[in-house]
Order: sequence, then structure tokens, then C-alpha cells
Amino acid sequence: MNLLSVTKKTYTLAAVVASLILPAMTAQADRRDNKRWRHKTVTYQIDRSSIQDLNNSGRLGLKRAIRESGRTLANNAKLIDVEILGRATGRRSLVSLKINGQTVDSAILPRGRRDRGRDHRRRPELSTTILSNPSLRNSDGAWRIISESDTKIRRITVTVREGRRPNNNHRLVSLGSKKATKFVGRNTNFSVHKRGVNKVAIKANANDLQVSHVTVHYNNGDYEILRDLHGLLHHGRTKTVHLRRTRGIVSHINVEAYSPNSFGSTARIEVLINQDTGHRRR
Repeated sequence: MNLLSVTKKTYTLAAVVASLILPAMTAQADRRDNKRWRHKTVTYQIDRSSIQDLNNSGRLGLKRAIRESGRTLANNAKLIDVEILGRATGRRSLVSLKINGQTVDSAILPRGRRDRGRDHRRRPELSTTILSNPSLRNSDGAWRIISESDTKIRRITVTVREGRRPNNNHRLVSLGSKKATKFVGRNTNFSVHKRGVNKVAIKANANDLQVSHVTVHYNNGDYEILRDLHGLLHHGRTKTVHLRRTRGIVSHINVEAYSPNSFGSTARIEVLINQDTGHRRR
């Protein structure tokens, strides 16, 4: 076996390994991206005035038409497809979808048969055509519909995918859990020492929990009593309240509660808080 054949086999093996690993790495990156972003599908109806401009001039900027309809298109919007309802006024007509000057899809609009309407007048039948974007990543730049002059379009619907980063302001962070007493309430302190706390929650673990008193204490000596957290809390349930003030540093949270059930495990008190991201230290 000479050196050339060994080198060729090495390159072939490397190509096979790359073909197996790279798709897996790409899929993993896409999954991380989906966790980082929350996606939703949104449809936009183009106004008739903009469609009339397309019928007259043969071209239409979709992003501008969406803005002119009074709606806001997200900066990170990805174009999925464009649905066109129309017909050719001549023999047939070509319509195309262009993204950043490049044609990504096109279709022929048929002239359509004439159908008798309710008023017994013969009307041309309209056809639905969908122009799709083959790659959502290829959504930068202008989105345009280009049509030939012998085209009559009645309706245009644009479907996009918009994403936004998850709002971590709604995420509750646990301060831990502590065992309650049976039948008689006892004060239990949970250390916080954080700024910008805007929500406090109590969760009953292991059994039902009777909450008698909850107080939030600040570093400057102020305190706030959370009466909405008082009462019976069933096993596994969580009750959350908003604080009236979010400025200042919360030093600790005092909870007086007990386990009211004679049978079963003793309840555990879990305290959770939400910290406003605007006050978090970077």
C-alpha cells in the first residue's frame, strides 16, 4: 500500500465523519436557538391600496405594505410564504417572490374559467398561489412581489415567523425550603439580600400548609406584610403576590406557618422570589 492510497482513504474517512457530525452539531445549535427564542407564526393581510399599486406597477414591497397597513413587523421576522389570490387577465401571468433582489420562488397564475355568480353574470375564477421561502435564514433585505402586467391580484397574505427572547422577569427563584411545625406556628426566616425583588411566593411541599404571617424586611428597617399569602395552602400549590415597592434591598423574609394535618408528612415551607432584571447586578 503506497502513501497516496493511504492519504485518499484518510480523506475519505474524514469526509464520512464530517458528514455524520456536522448535521448533529447543526441540529444541536438549532435546539439551543429555539430555547433561547420563543417563536410564533404571524399573518399579515396587505391593504387593497397596496395591491392596486402592484396591479398597476407590477411590483410591491411587502415590508413597506405591512407598515402602511398599520401593523409593526418585528425586526427579526423570518418570511415563510406569501399567499396570492388572483388571476391572469391575459393567457397566463408569472408572479415571483424576491428576497434581497434574488428570486426565491415563482409561479404561473392561470387565467381561470368563468363562473356564473349569484347575479347570473359570468365572473373569472380566481386561483390561490403560494410562494414559499425555501430558507427562513434567508430573510434579510427587501421582500418584493413582482408580477407581469397582465395580472389581476385580489388578496395577498404574508406569513412570517417572529421570535422574542424569553422574559426572565416571570421566573421565580427558590430561596430553599424549611420544615414547618405541627399545629403551632413558628417564625422561619429566609435570607435574601437582593435588590429589585418584585414578587414573593409561598409553596407548600410534602403536605398542606397553614400560613399565618409573611413579612418582607428591607435593609433600611422598613417592612411589608403580605396578607394575600395568608391562609391554607394545599400540598404542591403556590401562591404569589406583587410587592408594593421594588426599590431597596430585601434583607430577609419572615414566614410564620404550620402543618395542620394530623396524618402524613410534616409540611415544608418553600419561599420563591422574582427579581426585576433592571435591578440585577451584571
